[in-house]
Amino acid sequence: MQSRHRGCLFSPCSILVRAPTLFIPSNGMESRNDPCPLRYISLYSRLLLRALQHFACNFLRQKTQSAMSQQDLQPRGLYILLFARGDNADAKDDFHWALYLHQDKSNGGRKFHITGSAGKWLAEHGVTKAVLKEFLIVGLIQIANVPEGLEDHIDKKCRSLDSTLNQEGITCRTWLFKVLKLLQAPVDGKIPFPCADLDALEREVKDWGNANLKSAIDNVQPRPVAVSRFCSSDSSV
Repeated sequence: MQSRHRGCLFSPCSILVRAPTLFIPSNGMESRNDPCPLRYISLYSRLLLRALQHFACNFLRQKTQSAMSQQDLQPRGLYILLFARGDNADAKDDFHWALYLHQDKSNGGRKFHITGSAGKWLAEHGVTKAVLKEFLIVGLIQIANVPEGLEDHIDKKCRSLDSTLNQEGITCRTWLFKVLKLLQAPVDGKIPFPCADLDALEREVKDWGNANLKSAIDNVQPRPVAVSRFCSSDSSV
């Protein structure tokens, strides 16, 4: 009787799952015609080592890529965060919007956004230390380099609309652009958010989000970090 394993090709993953069958003959006893079990033990050991090496390399590569992305965020960089609203990869221009002011790799930064629905919006502002690991995040797009010393001014302006969240027409996106308009005003000779064309910025961010939505739903890591083409880094008046 020929062995049921002879002539079969196993992937590292499948052989790990089916390993016990390699050592147990189909009739429950060793057959005179079965290949030597030691051959399968040796094969299993080699494939086990290959599988472990494969998994370890993937794990280390993902950790390195994630760390590099987090390190690439600019201290005092102001970013727009986009989040997928569900699992429809064909949805267009349909995101949850937030602002993020990065401090550094160790401490993360401050995230500003509102959550809920029409007439039931709630402000949710606070510190986040792992912004790139947040659930359903599409990515970050940098829109400004905030001048040193204006971090608390950003915080104050982002919170200044908290009492008016449930006015007609407010969404997480319209709230964000209301805040950005406030940040266009100069402070002590410097402009926190020097962007001349908010309409162009909005279109740019939507197009960028649409292009990266499917990979976010598929949980591809790390998530992308981009820099806006329409917002100036010059903060002087």
